[in-house]
Amino acid sequence: MHLIMGGRVERWLSDEELGEKIAELVVLIGMTPVGKLHIERDDDGLSAIQIVTQPLKESHISMHYINDFCCADVFSCKDFDDQKACEFILGAFLYVSLKEKKLLRREFC
Repeated sequence: MHLIMGGRVERWLSDEELGEKIAELVVLIGMTPVGKLHIERDDDGLSAIQIVTQPLKESHISMHYINDFCCADVFSCKDFDDQKACEFILGAFLYVSLKEKKLLRREFC
């Protein structure tokens, strides 16, 4: 499953807030983090990625901020409750409007 969302956000989360919310999302979708959350921040934006496993290490959660826009990307070779994940992402990452939401089912997993 591959959930992709994008929309305007109220503000960027701090690194600590971002880490906490991604950790909560990992648990919500029944995954296990692999290694540390990686965050890169500069004047133009922020990217965060957490590699997760269950059953494969090729799964991930990533967030990308630029200005007041945030893209969320949740990819898993294991099914998860996409509606619950979407609702969590909207609240946890302070979305004020959703411009795009797509759920893709990948056939190769």
